[in-house]
Amino acid sequence: MKKLIFIHIPKTAGTSIYKVLSSAFEKDRFSTGVYVNHVKHSALEGKQFFAGHFGINDIKKITDEELEYFTFVRNPYERVSSLYYYWKSHQHALYTPDRNPSYYGVRRAGESDSFLDFLNTEDQEVLKDISNCQCRYISGAVDDPVNVNSLLLFFRAIFSIWKNKIFVGLTDETEKSLELLIKRLHIAPNEKISARENVTKNRPSNSTKEDRRIRSLNRADIMLYWYVKFIYGFRSILSFSGSKTKA
Repeated sequence: MKKLIFIHIPKTAGTSIYKVLSSAFEKDRFSTGVYVNHVKHSALEGKQFFAGHFGINDIKKITDEELEYFTFVRNPYERVSSLYYYWKSHQHALYTPDRNPSYYGVRRAGESDSFLDFLNTEDQEVLKDISNCQCRYISGAVDDPVNVNSLLLFFRAIFSIWKNKIFVGLTDETEKSLELLIKRLHIAPNEKISARENVTKNRPSNSTKEDRRIRSLNRADIMLYWYVKFIYGFRSILSFSGSKTKA
């Protein structure tokens, strides 16, 4: 079996997904909590399942092994809102920029007067997490300038999915997506998905102005989300196995 790589895009139910899938492996055969630019080849040694907040190119830089990739995407309006309120609730956490890239987002969320104020940030480090972040992780363009053309970024993400045969599930359809992924991998996890973990409670609905700002920052991610959700119909998933799949 190829090594399994989970490209964990922040706030896409990744913690819950990891908990289920890691139960299919021995404890010394899986690893998580690795961030962008912190991925080292030694971290992959002896592991069968490797997960973290990194883009596909962060893995490709350290190994030429043939790997099995998967990720999950979420409605950008929901994902960005969830990320802000999660960061806001962690504003007193002892993050440091060298240990956790969320440092910048947590700091900005804590300083903001409102969600809309937060969304209007010009901080490039924060924008990387709230502007087309999902396309960035999938295409490998995590550290690219945030003003990259949205259509180009979207097509780069789609190309990466095809080229690297990335299984893309939907956070909206976590159970169904996991079921399909487990069948594809021929594994038997001991855990079953139940309540989502790391869920931000009592999160208010977005205002019209907030949604408008999220849309302007996430045109590529919005295209990606609807591409995944509708092009593949009731399956709500992208799965390129190299062979024709049944509808």
